[in-house]
Amino acid sequence: VGREPWEPYETPDHSKILVPNLADETVSIIDVKSRKVLATLPGGREMTGVVVTADSKKAYVVRRGDDKLSVIDLEQLRVSSELAVGKSPEVATRTAGGKVYVANSGSGDVSVIDTATDRVVTTIPNVGKHPWALASFNGYNYCH
Repeated sequence: VGREPWEPYETPDHSKILVPNLADETVSIIDVKSRKVLATLPGGREMTGVVVTADSKKAYVVRRGDDKLSVIDLEQLRVSSELAVGKSPEVATRTAGGKVYVANSGSGDVSVIDTATDRVVTTIPNVGKHPWALASFNGYNYCH
């Protein structure tokens, strides 16, 4: 993988592992079966986590240093878009209903992304000072 790899994140179908590489600001995608790197894609500054959709088709890379998420198409192995979120996004969680929630510690809010459209559909304001964690029932949760 790249330089200064962060925590590995496995897709729900167990076919791939995504590794944010902090020093070179890339994301390595590894095929679990062959143990080979399938692609190394642009990431961003201070990546803090990855959330993958339940169908393992898309990944959302949290980029605290850029106040953005990168959306990765895991079938085409490419970055399909970038989404601006609140200030200093820390972690994200995927719900069973197809939403991604992002805790933005710098702006004290939560961005809500619709995974069908890859758009921020709302921002939940005033969730507290420096939110660093989220959890969803029947979803996907992690901590960095």
